[in-house]
Amino acid sequence: MSIKNGNKIEAPVSPWEVSKVLGIRSGDVGTVCTSTRINPWAKYKPVNHTKFTVLTDDERAEAQYGITNIPLFGSQIDMARFVAPADGDTPPAPLTGTASKYWDYELPPYNKPKRLSDFDGYWHQAIRPIEPLQILNDELDISGMADSEEVYFDFPVATADANLKISDFAFKYLWNKFSQLTQGTTYYLGLCLTDGKKDGSGTRTVTQNASMNNGIPDVRTVDGKQCAFIRMPRAPRMAAAPPSGLIWVFPFVTDSVKTPLGLAGLESHPAVPFSFAAKQIRLKTGKAYLITFGEIKVTKLAKNGPWEVSVKVNVRNQTDSALGVNTGNQGTISLTGQQERSMPFMPANTVIAPGATLTVEKIFTGNNYQLTQGGDYRAVVQWQPYPGGESYNITSSYFSVG
Repeated sequence: MSIKNGNKIEAPVSPWEVSKVLGIRSGDVGTVCTSTRINPWAKYKPVNHTKFTVLTDDERAEAQYGITNIPLFGSQIDMARFVAPADGDTPPAPLTGTASKYWDYELPPYNKPKRLSDFDGYWHQAIRPIEPLQILNDELDISGMADSEEVYFDFPVATADANLKISDFAFKYLWNKFSQLTQGTTYYLGLCLTDGKKDGSGTRTVTQNASMNNGIPDVRTVDGKQCAFIRMPRAPRMAAAPPSGLIWVFPFVTDSVKTPLGLAGLESHPAVPFSFAAKQIRLKTGKAYLITFGEIKVTKLAKNGPWEVSVKVNVRNQTDSALGVNTGNQGTISLTGQQERSMPFMPANTVIAPGATLTVEKIFTGNNYQLTQGGDYRAVVQWQPYPGGESYNITSSYFSVG
């Protein structure tokens, strides 16, 4: 008996029993080996190979277990361009469209050997090697987390021996297409976060620390599913999207470990994205720039004279890019109350590094800025760091003058 548990085939293999599992009626080896009913994600199935006798696992791996049109890129940035919308199309066609087919299954051609032994171990209930990110409501809110806290990304994975797994693919044969690279045989599961910008500026990647050569490391059970997990710190540099924006999240494989996240050092490394496991989520990171008022001091300049007001404002850059301030994006800070006084908010030619906090002190003094009338006032910041970007309108509590 070659059928086990009604859906798995074991030697000795009979074409009629294969037909029964596939749900067709044929006793012809060529017919069952080229049936469109074959599950492409089964590890043991007919593949395109010139050998007439039984294949070894290495030979199956060399044939990528029958999977063709595997997306392959020479760098992480090229991979990011893979999801970039064309002419404003949403969502990106390479991930969800049918114009280009990736991760296809190639049946043995008519002029190549058909081996019934390829079905030894065939499992008809096989699933895809990796599934989209498991996340509730398709939203990941990290705005309230500390920078040092870690975020876990869980992707359900196939773990059965008869199922094609990520670690079964022989990525070293794919790397050979890039002659400029040092050909390695070690590869790592990674995670890509991207907003789809063609220049790759909105893309961040991170990998697991352990290689996949001996199977899939870092697997845990989530909601009853075995998941490969990748983790990264919730740091300012994690933001691969606007403060609250849609991003694509998908796993990939590369030949170099890179932790924590970032593109530095990965530009020249190949990448194979699992496009069928891509998922679009809303990543909420909070405000791009955290603006808070510090101390506000009021000083009377003379017994019957005007008042000088000193206002301190803290600006934290919570993005993953340095912010350069020039005369075009200085913004304004105003005092509003009995009188109104305004001046440029940010000092020109200032750079705020990612994760850094700049304290700005503005002193309303002199004939043009000092207050001559007492009363209750507020300080107001109005600032747009980038043209067309998010605008910030921050108001302090009331403070008394006089």
